[in-house]
Amino acid sequence: MDSFERISDRSICLYKNILGHGLSIKSVQEIDMLLLQRSNRVTDDNMRALGKILPTKIPLQVCKKTESIDGTVTILSVEPDVWFLLCSKGKGEALATILEEKGGALTIKTAMMSDQYSCIDVTGICAPAVLAKGSSLDIRHEVFLDNDCARTLLARINIVLWRIDDGFRFIFDVSLETYIWRWLNEVSAEFCEQLA
Repeated sequence: MDSFERISDRSICLYKNILGHGLSIKSVQEIDMLLLQRSNRVTDDNMRALGKILPTKIPLQVCKKTESIDGTVTILSVEPDVWFLLCSKGKGEALATILEEKGGALTIKTAMMSDQYSCIDVTGICAPAVLAKGSSLDIRHEVFLDNDCARTLLARINIVLWRIDDGFRFIFDVSLETYIWRWLNEVSAEFCEQLA
C-alpha cells in the first residue's frame, strides 16, 4: 500500500491512495463539478444548441456520458433533465457563467457542486474485481460501454460510476468519504498483499 495522504479516524489509519497488484485507487482532487438542470419547457433542440457552446455535446439519453476530445470536460446524464459536468479545477466557474448566460432564458440552472462530492479513480486489471465486492452492477466491457454511466450502490452508498481509459471513476457525497475509504482499504488488501 502506498500513501500520499492519510485519513486519521480514531485508531484507524486509512490510505487515500492505494497501489496493489494490477490495482490503483486514487482520490481525484483537480476537478470541478457542476450540476446542470433544465425545466420541462426546454426542448432537446434547445439542449443541443446549448451543447454547441461547450467542449462536448450534452448527452440527451439517460445513463450516457460524453467527453471532450482533450478529456478535460465530461458530461454525465444521470437522470431525466439532470446532468453532472466535470472539468479541470478552476474552469467550473467560467463554464457555469457561460451556461447561465446562454441558458438562463431557457430556464436552465447550474450549480457548483465541487464541495459536495468527492471523486475516486479505480484502475488496473483488478479494478472490476474490487468494485464487484460492493456493487451488483454488471461492468463487463461488453455490457457497460465506454459512453455509459450509472447511478448505483457501492458498499451501500449512492455513487455515479463511469469508465475511464484504464478503469473506472465515480463520484459520491463528500460526507461519506471516510466510510468509502475504509471500505476500499479493506477490500483491496488482498491485491496489496501480493506486492509484499
